Amino acid sequence: MSFTIHAAWLPAESKVPYGQLFLWAESHTPAAADENSYDLSAGNGIHTPGAAGRTGGRTDSPTYESNGRSRPAKVPSHPGQLAVGEFRQMMRQLATAEETDSTPSNALVWLPTQNGHPLTRLGSFQKGVSALTNGDVGPTFLAPWQVTGLTLDPFHALTFLSRLSSQRLIDVTEPSSPLRHARLGNDLRFWSHAAKTILEVLAGQHLLPGLLADSSGRFQAIWQPQLLDVMLRRRVEALIEAMPPICRAYNLESLDLAFSPSQLTEHFIAALVDQAVRHWTAHMTISPFFGGPGGWVQTAQAAEPSPARQWLTSLLSSQPLVDLPPQPAHSLFQEWVSWIEQLHVAAADAQFRVAFALEAPDAENPTRWVLRYFLQARSDPELTVSAQQVWQEKKPSLRLDEMRFDQPQERLLAGLGIASRLFPPIKESLRTSRPERALLTTAEAHQFLREIGPLLESSSFGLLLPDWWQQRGRSRLGLRLRLFSDRPESERSPNGLLNRRDGYSGTSRNGALTLNSLIRYRWELTLGDDALDQDEFEGLTAMQSPLVNIRGRWLELDPDQVAAARGFLQGNQAEGQTNLLQAMRMAQSFVGRTVSPTSVDRTDSPT
Repeated sequence: MSFTIHAAWLPAESKVPYGQLFLWAESHTPAAADENSYDLSAGNGIHTPGAAGRTGGRTDSPTYESNGRSRPAKVPSHPGQLAVGEFRQMMRQLATAEETDSTPSNALVWLPTQNGHPLTRLGSFQKGVSALTNGDVGPTFLAPWQVTGLTLDPFHALTFLSRLSSQRLIDVTEPSSPLRHARLGNDLRFWSHAAKTILEVLAGQHLLPGLLADSSGRFQAIWQPQLLDVMLRRRVEALIEAMPPICRAYNLESLDLAFSPSQLTEHFIAALVDQAVRHWTAHMTISPFFGGPGGWVQTAQAAEPSPARQWLTSLLSSQPLVDLPPQPAHSLFQEWVSWIEQLHVAAADAQFRVAFALEAPDAENPTRWVLRYFLQARSDPELTVSAQQVWQEKKPSLRLDEMRFDQPQERLLAGLGIASRLFPPIKESLRTSRPERALLTTAEAHQFLREIGPLLESSSFGLLLPDWWQQRGRSRLGLRLRLFSDRPESERSPNGLLNRRDGYSGTSRNGALTLNSLIRYRWELTLGDDALDQDEFEGLTAMQSPLVNIRGRWLELDPDQVAAARGFLQGNQAEGQTNLLQAMRMAQSFVGRTVSPTSVDRTDSPT
């Protein structure tokens, strides 16, 4: 028997996004005539859509009991669903015990229905052929069916869905396993893709702490996804457009009450992000040294935590309610609203954003770095307008090619104001009425490249970084083992290998080196592909700077690599003589260390 595994996200009626993932399975075998079905002649409230179209079907007005109270029509059980016990046993091959040991639950799903039975994926074709043959083609409409399955809480929904793939069904080798006849429904595939997108949100830390006000005037702490990254936002938008209609057809009194694709997807992402962070931080304890924007300060008394500390406590616990008196709670909420609004200024315009370009020092000012400000088109990162051009513009909008930048001066100042909270040199530049750049020390430039730049980029600012920084992996500090054979020219074969001579051990009969051949070796420090002599190395380390210029190239000098290189030179013989086997062992022994051989060269004579 073949069947399809379905999934639905069932939002809970709560202020904080929450819900359950509902799983059930549908057989492809057409239902028998005597199984559960809709008897249209019995007035069950289901009608054909007629001119409204097949997707417009909905329940009629409810029937009434003798006391005048409404009584909804009974919804029949889906005749082709797998028994929940059988389904649970099968799911244990796909999910963990924690994910499958939930209590069975019921849900209502609207499905295409014909002749009183739901149309299954394969059964609909078989029924259609039979109906055409017999001349018994009934109308097709959407009708609610009751199904029974298993539910997962948001965190276990994330772990289950993010592991799921069709390959897992293909990999089932046990002949008796029912999974050999299973397929993943389009709805389950959709939620699996959505869960994997959520992993991107979490891994990229695209989330912010938030506050939600409930109907009683109290506040709930929540982790909110922030899709400020353009590429991530586009993936979510594409996901929303791809939502199968069946995903929106669960637990509805009528079809016009269905969530929109964006509402349901965003609710799913918000709930899983919030619960995942809470689950992963449940073991954490809050330091007694905790403060606000001014830095880390010790709270006065543990019995009277600050509003910020109470907010953090609620963010890291399973109970989201922020337990504060009304006045401190509203003050905290207003501060959060002000902060979040300013943060979104940088991402408010769909056309352009504030960008930063770091320029290395020139010969006249060898220690002065310049961080220049730009407006950058989101659709074309190469299209930029310098801050100098922005301040020279007299009109309320600026045009470049076919792109229009509205209120460029206001946007530039707003974006710089946000960035200044993260980087003091930007704040210092705002002392001028028309800021165009910030001057940085070498240490500040390194901090921008390593810490501030990525943070700004994740908040939807643009970055224009030097090429040498993008390729810094090619210029790392390393070691190179040079191998030399210093036999006379007359003892070499035409191909450069050593000829075998009587009484000389270590070469093969054709004159080639063997593992026992005696050779000379020399360790060399390298910077990228270039050798680095001792004086140059000492000169670099004497600078005590994270960014150094050598031979006209800027590069990052990792303190760990410098320490490892110095320790190696002090604890090992720089050159000597050994056999080829031992030389290979020497090189292999350093592979994977902080400073490792970048190459092993063999030459016929020392250079």
